[in-house]
Amino acid sequence: MITDSNDTETRIRDLEQELKNRESEIKSLQERLKNNEEMLQDAISEKNKVKIQLQEYDLKLTDEKLKQLQNLQEKYNKKVHRVQVTKKQLDDARIEIQDLKEVIDDLANRGLMDHILGRYPESFKGYSEDKL
Repeated sequence: MITDSNDTETRIRDLEQELKNRESEIKSLQERLKNNEEMLQDAISEKNKVKIQLQEYDLKLTDEKLKQLQNLQEKYNKKVHRVQVTKKQLDDARIEIQDLKEVIDDLANRGLMDHILGRYPESFKGYSEDKL
């Protein structure tokens, strides 16, 4: 019976030791789990920060492209306006040249009597009145 009691006590001690080892192992695993969860939370937090920074960067990039587009549009509008102004000036100059050509032709075609009497063609009189 003593051997049974010794065997039982030995078995109990062995089981208690195994229980302590298992509890220690569980604590170690729980600590590792806690550390891993913290690392995971840190990684998620960092990922969210990077995601926000990326969105901000994309927004700034889009804003910069929009500014460039607006600048190009403004330059284009200025060029179109300049072309319109230049075209109007050229049209006005063409009309002026045509009027002057008519006056020159009429003056060149005056006869001797017109020179003596000091008569000028109507185109010259009209042009002189408009310019004076």
